[in-house]
Amino acid sequence: MPETAAIEVQGLGKRYQRPRPLRELLRGAPVPAPVQALQDISLRVGQGEVLGLLGANGAGKTTLINILCTLLAPSEGSARIGGHDVQQAPQQARAQVGLVTSNERSFYWRLSGRQNLRFFAELYRVPPREIEPRIDEFVQALGLAEFADRRFDGYSTGIRQRFAFARALLHHPRILFMDEPTKGLDPNASAQLLAVIRERIVAVWRPTIVLTSHNLSEIERLCERVAIVDHGRLLRIGTIGELARSIRSHQAYLLRLARVDAALLAWLRSWLGTERVRPLPPDDEQPGQALELGLAQGGPTLTELLSALIHRGQQILRCEPVDVSLEEVFRQTVREAAPPLPTDAARLKVAA
Repeated sequence: MPETAAIEVQGLGKRYQRPRPLRELLRGAPVPAPVQALQDISLRVGQGEVLGLLGANGAGKTTLINILCTLLAPSEGSARIGGHDVQQAPQQARAQVGLVTSNERSFYWRLSGRQNLRFFAELYRVPPREIEPRIDEFVQALGLAEFADRRFDGYSTGIRQRFAFARALLHHPRILFMDEPTKGLDPNASAQLLAVIRERIVAVWRPTIVLTSHNLSEIERLCERVAIVDHGRLLRIGTIGELARSIRSHQAYLLRLARVDAALLAWLRSWLGTERVRPLPPDDEQPGQALELGLAQGGPTLTELLSALIHRGQQILRCEPVDVSLEEVFRQTVREAAPPLPTDAARLKVAA
């Protein structure tokens, strides 16, 4: 039988009503249309997979995580966590998950880190004999031993976030949601926390992870697949390589030649296509002239191109592939999905 997915979402949607000022209620103003925070989201996350959720502020990432953590009820569709429906079996689903957010405020600041973990372990119904061993396990693994018995209000933001991870892992969840866990951290603290996530949480405990972040390098370093969300819709999902191939049908190469003239550019454009030959700005620290060339499937191969250039007397100084960046994938995906801007005629009609 196929393995049960860690997360299964089918046709998920969420609507909510905007709050209305008292003056509007008193004068009987019309009820505004509800906000569609999520619409028709469907995805599947395998056991032990690390999925990145990528989207601008307000795209629906946190709403989706809150539904999967049973903190919000969906308006339509279904979601299953470890095989448990989040609406029909919320307690069983909730027992499967741990949650780490960037605006952590639920720790008790007058208690030590260890006392906080002990308190939350009891809330999570960790068996009494296992509480201290688990606290010791995560305190040691996350590099918190020297801080565990100090008051929480004396911790730096980075240390507080590590304790948030320790708390989220106390009940040994199978699925860990991380909603911008490095937001507000300085570069050193962020790098240290990422190392803990990668070297301890991912490599040792292997939970299924769903991560949201505005830092694309974090997504690239940690995630096996990426889901791009915009205005409550799931636009694309796949590995970074799959997403790159979905927006660019050709392989690009950076080619640096000793000299480039108008005749060579015309020849290249006639052979490869005008849009696939792009001269790059000069670089005072590099000799020659750089070009970005796109080779489409079924067209000339790189070997054929280089041979033709050498045959024309060109000196090739450098040649390397140009990969599509995750930022380029994200920007083009959102741009393609955006509704067209109204024409001048439409604007005049609306204004009238």
